[in-house]
Amino acid sequence: MVINTDNINGYAYARVSGSITGADVDMYNSFIDERLSDGSRIFIINLKDVRDIDAQGMQMLLSSRNKINEVAGRFILCGLNNIALTLHNARRYYLFEIFDTEAEACKAVGALLPEFVAS
Repeated sequence: MVINTDNINGYAYARVSGSITGADVDMYNSFIDERLSDGSRIFIINLKDVRDIDAQGMQMLLSSRNKINEVAGRFILCGLNNIALTLHNARRYYLFEIFDTEAEACKAVGALLPEFVAS
């Protein structure tokens, strides 16, 4: 898993690519914890370039959503490709706030598009 991140006006952005597996938990949790300690409360996670997500990867997303909800934040997923969307639907994880694109997610929360998104 590769994570490109940005933080603009308290909004934490991550564009994730590759596979999300249990081996990525420490790196991903570091991103979440650093942004929470910086005061971010809205997280927009783009999964458009994710090839697959294993059960531990899905648990990682659920755990971070719970951690962010505990501080009255918002955890938003966007760009779910067919693999991620199939896993999401198959396991009935209707617990996420989901948008088709980063632009839609940003508009919903009044955030600016990060530079790695704007084109």
